[in-house]
Amino acid sequence: MKTLSFWKKPVYSAFIFFGTLMMLSVGYAVWNNVMGQVSSGDTLTSSKWNAFVDNINDLNSRWSRVGSDIAFTGWNVGIGAINPSDKLHVWWGIWQSAWNGAYPWSWAVSSGADQIYLRSETANAYRFTIDPSGNVGVGTPIPATKLDVTGNIRNSGISGSYLELSGDLPGHAINTYPTIKTNYTNLYFSAGWTYSAYMTTGGTWNVVSDKNKKKNITNLNYQEILRKIDELPITQWTYKTENEDIRHIGPFAQDFHALFNLNGPSDKMISTTDPSGVALAGIKWLSEKNKINENRITILEKQNWELKSLVCLDHPDAEVCK
Repeated sequence: MKTLSFWKKPVYSAFIFFGTLMMLSVGYAVWNNVMGQVSSGDTLTSSKWNAFVDNINDLNSRWSRVGSDIAFTGWNVGIGAINPSDKLHVWWGIWQSAWNGAYPWSWAVSSGADQIYLRSETANAYRFTIDPSGNVGVGTPIPATKLDVTGNIRNSGISGSYLELSGDLPGHAINTYPTIKTNYTNLYFSAGWTYSAYMTTGGTWNVVSDKNKKKNITNLNYQEILRKIDELPITQWTYKTENEDIRHIGPFAQDFHALFNLNGPSDKMISTTDPSGVALAGIKWLSEKNKINENRITILEKQNWELKSLVCLDHPDAEVCK
């Protein structure tokens, strides 16, 4: 009869570490190949014993160790799965708990909720979740978007500066106002892979206006711009989404677009650049008009002095000559 040979292999640590998997594999192999063929009262024949030994030796031959590494080759292992379809097939769920002193954690692949999650058992809170649609939640077990974070988000740079999305507006109660903030002196913005704008600590908004970054440069008819300004309705109003006590003064985008046709095809938006440009163009014409008027006044004053001189030659006692 055949003898077992697993003691000839250095696999004792493997049997301890992978005990559960081995027992499942052995149990399944023995039951399927041997015990399933033995009925109550049957004699254990040498052929049945040899088949049993072959199964054990075959299992042993699939374990190998190189240094501190242990490997198992061949066969799919099923936990809760009768016909495992991969090297490790777990049916229903995986749960692992790591009780590390005062910091117990657990992770699971849950088929009940159909999600993967990492959970703090001490805080009784979900820390990381992936749902079936691919949504990822940090601090929430039910992510509503591709990335749903409960709490602040911070990106830290090598220099020590950071950009943060939070609810903590400096000078106000935490978790009150949605806030984009940085500890740097300015907050910078980039769109289309270009340097677009920045905001200072004082709230001053600065946009790129470099001549070298502009094209289609044309001269303006300042007088025509001023005429259009004169036609532009300027009213006081409140946005429908604001409280009634919040008031603004300015034009409507539709009127502004109809008169000046700026900032693309949309007549629902007004850029922060165009109104100031239009106002400056109008001021330019007022300045030119003021210079023209000043010149006219200078000429009229000169003419008036010349006339006065002629009058005073003939009528030195006239009131205007005194």
